[in-house]
Amino acid sequence: MAEDISFIGLDVHKATIAVAVADEGRHGEVRFLGEVQNDLAPLDRLVAKFGKGGRSRRFCYSAVPRGAARAPTPGRRGTWSCG
Repeated sequence: MAEDISFIGLDVHKATIAVAVADEGRHGEVRFLGEVQNDLAPLDRLVAKFGKGGRSRRFCYSAVPRGAARAPTPGRRGTWSCG
């Protein structure tokens, strides 16, 4: 059985994080979800939302120099990768 994966892109800024999600596969839907405050509490809620139902999550973030210090960290929040 194939793994069900959500790919979550985060564009990190000083005050906000822009969030987009893409479903797995060539024809998976891509959606811009909006922005959340650049703080761990709203980010944790967002990450938990995508983990419901045992769905795997893959994250990639982009941070400008001032936002990089507050960029999300890997660990219990899921798998992070950057390109």
